[in-house]
Amino acid sequence: MAVLLVSAGTQGASARIVKTIEFTTALDTLTPIDVAPVGPSADDSFSVYSHTVSGDVSGHTAASCVVASVLQPGIKQCEVDFLTTRGTITTRGTTDSAGTVVQLVITAADPLTGRRPG
Repeated sequence: MAVLLVSAGTQGASARIVKTIEFTTALDTLTPIDVAPVGPSADDSFSVYSHTVSGDVSGHTAASCVVASVLQPGIKQCEVDFLTTRGTITTRGTTDSAGTVVQLVITAADPLTGRRPG
């Protein structure tokens, strides 16, 4: 999984600071949880754990996703934590079963500045 995180904040009324972190992770574990009924259905979930293989930081990624809808294209709501050597980034986002790129919203402290984004 290739990851691009952008944190935009403000400094003063007119200045805008944008920080970008880029890194690539490799899958270590994928744990599916199938709830009734058997087979793909809403409320199924899965957990993912991966490690960084290249980029601006090193560390690990832990993700937990819940299936919100199996109707095409299928929607999953995910929480992804990036546990890096420069701090932890906590995010949320949705994706579909078609493999659409996930756009995550940062919900915790920015490891580059130690402050909450925004």
